[in-house]
Amino acid sequence: MDEHGNTGQFANAGNHAGDDELLAAFTGPKNAHYYSGAFHAFARGENVKWNWPALFITFPWMLYRKMWLFALGYIIGLHVLMQFVFLFGGVSPSSQFLLSFIVFFVLTPLFATRLYYAHARSKIGSIKLGTNSPEEQQLEVARAGGTSVVGIVVGVLIIVVPTVGGIIAAISIPAYNDYGARAQVSEGLNLSGGAKAAVKEYYMDRGELPADNATAGLVPANEIQGRYVSSVRVENGEIFISYGNDANSDVYGGSLILRPTPKEGSIFWTCMSPDIPLKYVPGVCQP
Repeated sequence: MDEHGNTGQFANAGNHAGDDELLAAFTGPKNAHYYSGAFHAFARGENVKWNWPALFITFPWMLYRKMWLFALGYIIGLHVLMQFVFLFGGVSPSSQFLLSFIVFFVLTPLFATRLYYAHARSKIGSIKLGTNSPEEQQLEVARAGGTSVVGIVVGVLIIVVPTVGGIIAAISIPAYNDYGARAQVSEGLNLSGGAKAAVKEYYMDRGELPADNATAGLVPANEIQGRYVSSVRVENGEIFISYGNDANSDVYGGSLILRPTPKEGSIFWTCMSPDIPLKYVPGVCQP
């Protein structure tokens, strides 16, 4: 009789007496009391036993308990199931949440220990078929079972690394896109250099601002282009830089306006944008 008041409980489900000892050897000393009680309950016909590690770190827990194939099947099976249901099942978001909650936070921790019990019995059964020596069985079972620190470390890394990578990507990709958009807008300022010089020269010679590109001695507006700039147009001295071609969607169709202010015999420029998000506008054009 053991501490639970059971006599040979596992023997009823196994090949011969001694399964108690083999199951204990398989689980190892880590949480032996918990698994002893759970295994006795399963031998009596129960099927569920709550497992906290399986709730919070299911995949690493399986690796820690050397359930290699179950861990692989868990990852692949859940991925396939979720992809099928979410992408092809026409399931509403609320139903998706409910299904995920049931699978991850109810079924998995309820049946994880039962799955471990089945895994242990399968391993023990195979070992008992290979040798009749109780001593050899004990050694082989202990070697096949127990825990693997390396397993849980690998499991945690498999989970953490993609998660951290996803967080970094979520931060860096938008930042990179913002940087690219700002660089595209800056191309317009670079292309406007010739127009600014032409407007200033016209003003210095005539004391007034040019009406258009032709008046300023520039080629037509749509001939002043870049990779992201579609045209540079002079209108009554103001320079309108329009964005198109390969420009970012947040910049495409927008424009920068350079406004000349005659002062002390020269021209001073201010710029602004009526439609490009402020975060993409060069600092010199921001209020």
